Amino acid sequence: MQYQKEDVRKRIVDAAKTEFLRVGFVRTSMLAVSNRAHVPIGNLYRYFSSKAALFDAIVGTAKDKLIDSVQEICAYSGNYEGKGKNTILVIAEAVSSALTEFAKEYGKELKILLEKSAGSEYADFTDKIIVYVKELCKEKLYAGKPECNDFLCELIANNITRGIFRILIECSPEEQHTQLVSLFIFYFNHLEDRL
Repeated sequence: MQYQKEDVRKRIVDAAKTEFLRVGFVRTSMLAVSNRAHVPIGNLYRYFSSKAALFDAIVGTAKDKLIDSVQEICAYSGNYEGKGKNTILVIAEAVSSALTEFAKEYGKELKILLEKSAGSEYADFTDKIIVYVKELCKEKLYAGKPECNDFLCELIANNITRGIFRILIECSPEEQHTQLVSLFIFYFNHLEDRL
């Protein structure tokens, strides 16, 4: 009995992913998900009380894992500050590996979260990440310096965040790592000399 319940839940989630990818949160209907999953609409509501709950089940874990990854990356990069001329390459390689692994596991969910979440509680997710990255830029780039260029930090955060997301969504898994390393090197190699 439990196996059947998990099978039905998986069919619903898979059908919903397809619908959300196809038409986004706003235009996806529970009826369309029900039809695609071959699950009666009443039964679908036993598993997920609303479209928002179904959307959260799909993208919520990916969002949490991405935030955890960003925090781990920041902690990791903090351990390598000033430890040799190849520091940025070591950090870029490690960060790129972590992000490509994340995209391998949550690629569809990330695409839904970033491109198909208008009208949901996740609609401003990218903007929230940009604000978070901006604060990290201020903390890391201007540590111990008398004044911080808030506008420059915002530009860097906006561009690096959108660049990372674009690479994870548009590049093949084989290209992601190389493109991410190039992006990090471009933005952060000898950055202290350019500020």
